[in-house]
This record gives sequence, C-alpha cells and structure tokens, in this order.
Amino acid sequence: MRFSFRKRQPKEFLLPQNPILVALDGFTRDQAMAHAERLAPLVGGFKVNDLLDTCGVQIVRDLKQFGRLVMADPKIYDTPKTVANRAAAYCDPQTGVGASLVTVHASAGVDALVAAVQSDGHEGDTHSILAITVLTSFDEEGCQEVYGHPTKAMVLRFARWAALAGCHGIVCSGQELGLLAKHPELKRLKRVVPGISPAWFQAELKDQKRTMTPKEALDAGADYLEIGRALFEKGDPAQNAQRILEEIGFDPTARGGGCGMGDDA
Repeated sequence: MRFSFRKRQPKEFLLPQNPILVALDGFTRDQAMAHAERLAPLVGGFKVNDLLDTCGVQIVRDLKQFGRLVMADPKIYDTPKTVANRAAAYCDPQTGVGASLVTVHASAGVDALVAAVQSDGHEGDTHSILAITVLTSFDEEGCQEVYGHPTKAMVLRFARWAALAGCHGIVCSGQELGLLAKHPELKRLKRVVPGISPAWFQAELKDQKRTMTPKEALDAGADYLEIGRALFEKGDPAQNAQRILEEIGFDPTARGGGCGMGDDA
C-alpha cells in the first residue's frame, strides 16, 4: 500500500520561544510530574520516551497541563499503515492527547513518513511529525555498519525524505546542522537536537557520540535542544536550567518563558 503525497508546503512550525526541551527519561510518573512542575517556568517543553511505555499516552495529557510543548518520542518504525495508526494515537486531537511533536524514524521510508504526516486527517492542525535521522549514539563506524554510508550523507538523505514527505522537522545531532544549512530545500525543516551537553557538565556521555554545547547548537541553527542528564545528574535541575538559559542568552521572565503555543501546546 502506497500513500499519496500531499501537494502542499509544510505549514509553519510553531516554535517555542524557549528552546529547551527537558528529556524526562528514566523517571516514574510522579517524579516526572514533579520535575515538570518545577521546571515549567524555565523551559519550552518536555520530551517523553520510556514514560510512554510505563504510562501510555496519558502522560502526554498530564504534561500538557503545564502549558508547554510536549514531545512524544516513540521513535516509530514500522510499515506505513502501522506508522499511521501509531502516530494518530499521539497526534489526533479527537483522542484528547494532542502531542505537540511526534517522532518517526526516517529510515522507515518516505511512504511511512507521509503516512505519519497524514495520520490525523486534519489540515492546518498544530501537531507536527519529526523525522529521526541518524541517532546520536552512532559514530562514523556505527553509521557505516548500519546504513553503509557516512553519517552526514545519511542525515542529508533522511532530511530530504522528511522534506519530501511534508514532515515539519527532523531530529539530528548538532554536528550536521552546518551541512543542512547549505541546502535551501531543507530550510523549512526545524531542527531538534539531542546530545546536548554544556561545557560545565563533565559526565561522560558514553552512549552519545555526536554532541554539542547548547550555545554551539543554537548558533549552528538548532531550533530545539533536548537536554536531560545535564539538568538532572548533578546539582539542582532548576539551577542548571537557569545556568543554561544564561549561557544561551535567554531570559524566560522577559518573554513569558513559554512555548509560544498557548495552553494547548
């Protein structure tokens, strides 16, 4: 079964003013909600991954109460029809879930990405599909083993597929941002960047091979920064968030600190 391509340009991506997406990984629901309540005034949104496994889509509804963007990160990889079904479970406004962002592996293919984009059946909605390019856990050797090509070549290929399918953004490491900026056909794709580690965060990110500091990533063209361990592993999370905001030159009190998407983000 092949999915038809929509003959339209991707809609404008509704960006948060604050670029920080807090990765609520490895927490119980109660722990995640407590962190979210405390960090909401300082960040643009929250990302959930394993909480989708332990709490289901209800965690998205729960986090939306803080008025920030909520990124559901199931990293869907399957046949186009199944991708459509799973994406709809997070995207469809009729379910009351309405995740602001939902991730799908670009390596599932263009048809799968198109299916995800079309899954909610609504034109002009505010839900956005992000195409995962090459995981930041891959170095050059790992990317060659899995895909048979260099990292930058694969990120560029997947980004082009995402643009062709009408996705509204991609997930990539900061190290590919310069390459993507050279291709005007990818301009509308927004960049969500994991593997973010401030210079003062000295923990060894053994499972993150392609990393960058928050300021470096933003200067290179990132729109969102996924940050988790730098907030939670050492010290006070709120103080760490404030420190990152100071480094990137963002004052949440001056701009409202929100995601720019209203209470329904």
